[in-house]
Amino acid sequence: MDINGGGWTVFQKRFDGSVGFYRTFEEYKYGFGNASGEYWLGNEYVHYITTKRNCSLRIDLWDWLGKTAHNIYSVFWIDSEQSEYTLHVKGVQGNAGGMFIAHNGQMFSASDRDNDRWSGSCAQHYMGGWWFGICYYSNLNGLYRRPGGSYGFNTTSTLGWRDNAFKIKSLKATRMMIKRRN
Repeated sequence: MDINGGGWTVFQKRFDGSVGFYRTFEEYKYGFGNASGEYWLGNEYVHYITTKRNCSLRIDLWDWLGKTAHNIYSVFWIDSEQSEYTLHVKGVQGNAGGMFIAHNGQMFSASDRDNDRWSGSCAQHYMGGWWFGICYYSNLNGLYRRPGGSYGFNTTSTLGWRDNAFKIKSLKATRMMIKRRN
């Protein structure tokens, strides 16, 4: 992607709900969807890219009213499958709130693999594979929902931008990208 100096590799993209993101750990490992549409590149590939280079992460958000926001995290990588693709992220700049920092140090959970710290399964309860802790600050891989009500946390959403813990609204589109740091 030729954004902010170019060189970004998109690893998550959602914009119309055509691809379901309530998937198994194995599907998140190797990815699904299509790069020309909605997709997840795959945790194995993101791990490979981010551990061989010093990378930054950019998250772009769009709501249903045409508002946009983004954050750039100066440090980003995920560990290997042996460590359940543990997330490492720090150094946020942008206007989307610091929602992703709260997931730092969390292992990846999916519908069939519960790696969170909650007594239940955050991935099952909130219907999407993600780096859940106890459970929720963001869930960009939750169910895709169109406007028309408050859906709680089981929708593509984030805390800290255009919402609060009592009124979560779904997002229209999300994109996550990585780039080698200079």
